[in-house]
Amino acid sequence: MKKPPGISLAEGGLGARIISDEVDPKTDALGENNKLVFLAGPLTGTKAPTSGRFCASFKSPLTETIADSQAGGAWGPWLKKAVFPPVGGG
Repeated sequence: MKKPPGISLAEGGLGARIISDEVDPKTDALGENNKLVFLAGPLTGTKAPTSGRFCASFKSPLTETIADSQAGGAWGPWLKKAVFPPVGGG
């Protein structure tokens, strides 16, 4: 995937890109064709401060727009180790 201009490919930006590429804008936010995307950022699981972050991106049922939720803790590094990271090595 090429990096589009003006869009960050870390967590929320990549999640928004995946949703906009793969979910039709007319898709019902609570329908079966919507996607819920979990992502760990490039610094997740490193020794950088507050690096235990992860993001969930989705089409919001309230606003019908792309939204994301950020959280921290041990789950972000576990997610990054469990699956192939979308950007960079892990």
